[in-house]
Amino acid sequence: MMNRKRIHTTLYLIVMLLILLLPQGCGSKAEPAATGSAQKPQEVVVDIRTPVLGARRLEDGRLVGGSVRGGIGEKFTTVFFSYKVNKAEYAAIFEEVEPFQNYTYLLVDVTLEGVFDKTMPMWTSDFVLRWADDEFGYGYPIEKLANTQIDDSFNLRLGDRVSGLLVYEVPITDEKVEYSLSYLEYYADDVDGNTFFVVFDMAPIL
Repeated sequence: MMNRKRIHTTLYLIVMLLILLLPQGCGSKAEPAATGSAQKPQEVVVDIRTPVLGARRLEDGRLVGGSVRGGIGEKFTTVFFSYKVNKAEYAAIFEEVEPFQNYTYLLVDVTLEGVFDKTMPMWTSDFVLRWADDEFGYGYPIEKLANTQIDDSFNLRLGDRVSGLLVYEVPITDEKVEYSLSYLEYYADDVDGNTFFVVFDMAPIL
């Protein structure tokens, strides 16, 4: 009896010792991955577009119907490109050409940048200047007369930077005027996106 009991006790101790010596957690998720098996970090996509107010999201994910207002020197990034108005000033004559009677020129200096991996066809007529809340209180840039103006149409590629003038004919006034230069995103499937407004005041023409 004693020998059998000692044998059982000895076997029990051997089994416990083996359990303690065996590696713990074999195959556990907490174990470090083998060399060369580390997963590639996921690329973080940063949305650089200017946030807009009041937009709604279409089924395809596009945001439309929103707007944002800013001032001179403020950069806007649309779904197609980035731009900002650098300065604005009146001119009674431009390239030896006079405006219509009772009108003057407003020279708006802008910078556009290609910031997305697409070539975008551009037209200066996409930038509408408004100076009154009526059906006649707005205008489009005049056709190009000088190298200081931006081309009437051009392609904007990633990394391109285009600076120049948008020239408008505006009514002469002896009062301060608030101007609003707007750009509306427009998609090829005839969907209007968001509208970006650059708002600035001009002192009276003396």
